[in-house]
Amino acid sequence: MQPINIGLLGVGSAPGNCNGLTLGGGVIGSAGNVNGLSVSGLYTGVDGTDSSIFGVSISAGAINAHKAMDGLALGGLAVGCDKDIHGVASSLLYLFCDDTLQGVGVCPGYVQCEVYKGLSIAGYATTTKMHGVAVGLYSRAQELHGLQFGLMNYAGNNPKGFRILPFINLHFGKKPMMDQ
Repeated sequence: MQPINIGLLGVGSAPGNCNGLTLGGGVIGSAGNVNGLSVSGLYTGVDGTDSSIFGVSISAGAINAHKAMDGLALGGLAVGCDKDIHGVASSLLYLFCDDTLQGVGVCPGYVQCEVYKGLSIAGYATTTKMHGVAVGLYSRAQELHGLQFGLMNYAGNNPKGFRILPFINLHFGKKPMMDQ
């Protein structure tokens, strides 16, 4: 479907891609990729296991991709991807990615990913590996390579006594430190 796709209740593409400008009053769904600018009232998502969202995606409800989300994703309630997010992702309640989030993530609620590379601004953020800067009420990284600013900050690779600290925590070592 291209270059302009408009649906009062929704827009769907099976098995192909939605390319260009896609506007759905309720839902935008595709078995393939969603490429370009997509705006939906409730939900934008792709169903294929190799499906991705590329470009700018805005939804009052949620945005979800399986393989990748590259570009700008603004979801009212949630933004998520089963693999990688590259770019800027923002939502009010929940921002998640099962593999790597590389770029900027903004969520007053909960942010969760395996590897985070970039800037995280969140109420509560948890990750296995954090490379960059985390700003929030509580930031938790099993392995930190960078800075955390917030009310409480946890870096699992810091020595005992320095793992959980108020206001600021940091770790710039290349290898995780052993318990001391």
